Amino acid sequence: MSPDVFRPDKGGEPLEAERLCLLALAVSVPFVRRAVAKCLSAWGLDDLVLPCTQVVTELAANSVAAADAERTSKPHGRASGTFTVHLSRTPTRLFIEVGDASSEPPRPQTAAEQDENGRGLILIEALADCWGWYPGDPEGKVVYAAWNLPGVPTAARPTEARQ
Repeated sequence: MSPDVFRPDKGGEPLEAERLCLLALAVSVPFVRRAVAKCLSAWGLDDLVLPCTQVVTELAANSVAAADAERTSKPHGRASGTFTVHLSRTPTRLFIEVGDASSEPPRPQTAAEQDENGRGLILIEALADCWGWYPGDPEGKVVYAAWNLPGVPTAARPTEARQ
């Protein structure tokens, strides 16, 4: 599914939710991966642990890279040193949202075979039922991924509408 089709806040009231605010450092990436895995297991969503942790790892790593780029471009200015992760479950969907201070929208890249980077959004698109992004409040952006929950009939899932 193409990005920017659906906003998580249009998916109904969450049954459960967790929010983390982390320093935009490389050591935060494995921490958030473990936290998401633990949360999903506690919610009884063990089948989604692997795809969700892979997606949140990619999104968190992108947030850390964006913060590093901002720190490099503004060595004497104030750069945001945090990112947020919001995990929520509605009756029909699971959402992961990662927000950071960069206002640059996510853009798919073409990676050569030997490139170490450039495949993240392709991975996210393959692992999630949908993904997208929206401007952060008051600045920056939020990138999200969503999964339809197993056992919910397709007709009962929320309709996706363009913004």
